[in-house]
Amino acid sequence: MKSWRIMEPGDLEQFKLQDIQQNELSKGKVRIKVRAIGVNPADLMQVMGTHQNPPPLPFSPGFEVSGQVTASHSKKYKEGDQVMASMDFGAYQEYVDVPENLLEIIPESVSFTQAAAIPIAYGTAYISTIHRGNLKSGESLLIFGATGGVGSRMVEIGVAKGAHVIAIYSKAEEMDYLKSLGAKEFINYKTEDIIARAKEITAGRGVDVIADLVGGNLFQKALETVAWEGRILPIGAASGKIPQLTSIEMLIRNASLVGTDFAAYIVKEPKTVRKTVQKLFKWYAKGKLNFPEPDNTFPFEDANNVFQKMSERSLKGKTVLTI
Repeated sequence: MKSWRIMEPGDLEQFKLQDIQQNELSKGKVRIKVRAIGVNPADLMQVMGTHQNPPPLPFSPGFEVSGQVTASHSKKYKEGDQVMASMDFGAYQEYVDVPENLLEIIPESVSFTQAAAIPIAYGTAYISTIHRGNLKSGESLLIFGATGGVGSRMVEIGVAKGAHVIAIYSKAEEMDYLKSLGAKEFINYKTEDIIARAKEITAGRGVDVIADLVGGNLFQKALETVAWEGRILPIGAASGKIPQLTSIEMLIRNASLVGTDFAAYIVKEPKTVRKTVQKLFKWYAKGKLNFPEPDNTFPFEDANNVFQKMSERSLKGKTVLTI
């Protein structure tokens, strides 16, 4: 089979499409003919050797796939089933062998490309806000980076949970997009005082849960905005600046700082990942979620070119490779 593999990290020139031999299918695993692969910044981090959990060399990167079962050592999955999978690495291949506890049947109304875009964005959004952040119906949820891939999914998750979602934006068209996802309150970080507006929206109480995907100077505003016994969720640092924090700052606010690494859940708590996907599909069936088609699709053979575009930040939205 064909497999995109990295021989030495740190150089996209070392990321090459190769022909490799398939191994014998192991007990408890299911073989999938891959139809779509979700592309994520963490994939590029794996290739460049900067990911927090580097796989052993050589390896194929990637966390998200969808496709059809071609062989199975599982009683639950049979040949021809259309499935999606979450992986800790190894997605950029024509075939993948996945433990049965990391698979889920794709609903009939969900395409392969939609399914390949679900695990990381929706999984991170759900586990960080609901599982880790303990967001409850009626609480306030403020999102820095609300228009991004994970941030927009957080808006949907918050609305589906019944939270009072406050979305940070900078352009009129972004607010229109956030409205379409169900957000009710908005703060323009370029023209408005985030702290004052957040306090106004929450009647002076502060925000119960703050998801920060931007980092940098905005993290300080999160500290000044969080409510008593509130939770701050550091999900990423899209600004490129990782904020620094002293423990006393959380102590005096009686607040919690709660981190989430979705990829680590795939390895350490696959049951949580599976329950998350099942919950997402239940909400989808009830019309609470609308899994969008990816913004960009490229053929499998263009993976290196896609990574180059990603490193140049010339790709916007969610990207999926198709086979």
